[in-house]
Amino acid sequence: MAEKLNRYVDGLNRSTVPPVDTTAFSMAKAGSEARLFVSWKKGSGKHYTQQIDGLVAYRPEHYLLPRTFVRNVVEWGQTTGLAQVGAVLEAVLKGPVKGSHNTMEGPTEPGTRRSLRRRK
Repeated sequence: MAEKLNRYVDGLNRSTVPPVDTTAFSMAKAGSEARLFVSWKKGSGKHYTQQIDGLVAYRPEHYLLPRTFVRNVVEWGQTTGLAQVGAVLEAVLKGPVKGSHNTMEGPTEPGTRRSLRRRK
């Protein structure tokens, strides 16, 4: 969804709207071990994932670190991430776009169906 918003913003007449950050954070846990990852997409279309840290719950200093990481990511999402999405959505509502076919589809009305076509 963030990529779709970013493509739409690229077509807007004003270029002052920053793109939505498409960074994703994840944590994999197995027993007493936790690994923290960050994933992102570069402009070329390639996706990257990198391990940030590996933690073992047997070490006292690593016991609370996963909780701290998760809280920091949630706080980032509630502040910076939410502000980015809000700015883009505000720009979308103000429209107009450069191209005539560069529009985002809105929600469908209750009781109606979108026609779906398969690409060949």
